[in-house]
Amino acid sequence: MVRRENIPWEELQRLNAQGWSYRRLAEKYGVSSSAIGRRAVLEGWHGTNDQRANARLRNLAARLRRQAEQRLTEDLDTREIKELTAVLRELMNLQQTLEGQQPGGVVRVELAEETEDWSL
Repeated sequence: MVRRENIPWEELQRLNAQGWSYRRLAEKYGVSSSAIGRRAVLEGWHGTNDQRANARLRNLAARLRRQAEQRLTEDLDTREIKELTAVLRELMNLQQTLEGQQPGGVVRVELAEETEDWSL
């Protein structure tokens, strides 16, 4: 990591205003994205409208994903499990897209033993 006094904060702020994400800045300058976020709050960096909208969408997708995962722990029939699995996959892809990652991946749902027996 770069020592804090050697970080060009003005340049990071300028790049952030141009649309660079904290994550991208962190990778380029060797400082954690959370440190950049703290500095942005302290100095009142506002970012672009798109960045703020993406942050809200990422937070919403994360909350919805946690709720869907929690719902999977309840008693559900096969149709509900399939629907929730599809929702989880879409939320995961949305989160990855908003974070600048390539969407795609596997959603794995582990069924309780009695559910597995019932569904055979």
